[in-house]
Amino acid sequence: PYLIIVDIDLSTDLDFVPRALNLLEEHEFVVGAKALGDDRRSWLRRTISLMLSYYTAAVLHTTCVDYSNGAKAYRVERIRPFAAELDEGSVYVVDVVALLSRAGASFAQVPVTCIDSRESRFNLLREGVHRLKYLAAIEEPGATSD
Repeated sequence: PYLIIVDIDLSTDLDFVPRALNLLEEHEFVVGAKALGDDRRSWLRRTISLMLSYYTAAVLHTTCVDYSNGAKAYRVERIRPFAAELDEGSVYVVDVVALLSRAGASFAQVPVTCIDSRESRFNLLREGVHRLKYLAAIEEPGATSD
């Protein structure tokens, strides 16, 4: 079985679903990447997302360019063993990418269109600080992300 995640507000195009299903035949997870597609969010949201994504990729030593919760697809048997290790907050995608990458899982990234002109439901400052603390703990083993 597969787990496919899209944003409930449907801000990301649903064409991601059939593309992800096809790619899951060959890969263990699929990332819908706004940075590779048509990202029609505010310049502030795009800028913050890009900065956090590229910093996250550098810390994790991966080429993944999107760590948002939406437009992701996974083979369930590959993520189930890691379920207890996943962050309970919004950075669980960082955990999934890190754990699967370390386990040698293959992944594909596909461009997605994101049309979202509303204000973010997340507190961008709080989310950014949480992600940076979380990544600092990864960079410095033994550090805490609290």
